[in-house]
Amino acid sequence: MGLQAEVFWPTLIWNTTLPDDQKSLLLKVKDYIVDLSKDNPEGVKKTNYGGWQSKSYSKYPDELKPFSDAIDEAIKPCAQQIGVPELKLKNFWYNINNYGDYNKLHNHRGSVLSGVFYIDVPDENMGKINFERSDDIAYYLPPLENYNNVTSERASYEPETGKLLIFPSWTKHSVDGSRSKHSRISMSFNYGVWMKYKYNEEKSLKELKTYIDSTYDAHYSKDKFQATEFIIDGGHGEGFCIGNILKYAQRYGKKNGKDRKDLLKVIHYGIIALYVNELENLNYETK
Repeated sequence: MGLQAEVFWPTLIWNTTLPDDQKSLLLKVKDYIVDLSKDNPEGVKKTNYGGWQSKSYSKYPDELKPFSDAIDEAIKPCAQQIGVPELKLKNFWYNINNYGDYNKLHNHRGSVLSGVFYIDVPDENMGKINFERSDDIAYYLPPLENYNNVTSERASYEPETGKLLIFPSWTKHSVDGSRSKHSRISMSFNYGVWMKYKYNEEKSLKELKTYIDSTYDAHYSKDKFQATEFIIDGGHGEGFCIGNILKYAQRYGKKNGKDRKDLLKVIHYGIIALYVNELENLNYETK
């Protein structure tokens, strides 16, 4: 009787590196990221200890082409290999690590596949990325002379200019502290499954955001939102919002015909009502 080995719950890590003749194209990307860090030197603090991390972006800029296109294409076979639906970019951000900077152990919730693309690694010892297994194998195996893909507890990769790593978003990973006096620049990203809407909700949400943004211009915000804040501070926010929801809902199709702005106002006042509700719950919990 022969035994057949079957593999369950493997951790796949895909990696590739740009050809040497394309790496020089990354210099412009490097300069672009350095300029961003100068415009916002504080950056964002999440899993990074030290270093600089940009805010999160949802769309690749032209400055990243053709590399962003290459990442999009690389994600497709990875998703097919693990049997998940088509994935699209959810967000990405830039990282600059200097001497001593590192990233704590973490994973990337809300996505399916994540990755890192190394844009400039000018030196050695600039911080390996370490992928950790999540079971308790350390308590069961004796010390071994050699470790392999089954028995090892960690998979580590040295950074390299032009290297792309893609991995399941639930895989916990960390980045060692850099031991170089030079800066290491990279880009991290998340891809996930986008909801297939039936009623053009994605388009409507964009329209709603554009409308809400327009209400925050200097003139309108001074007249409207300052008064709204006073009403909320006075404890009448809920009634004010509900009243306006009814007002614009009843006006739709009458005063200005079927004006979409009336519907957008209904939704916007609903959002403000949700904000008022949060304030009330917070005040209740702190009493």
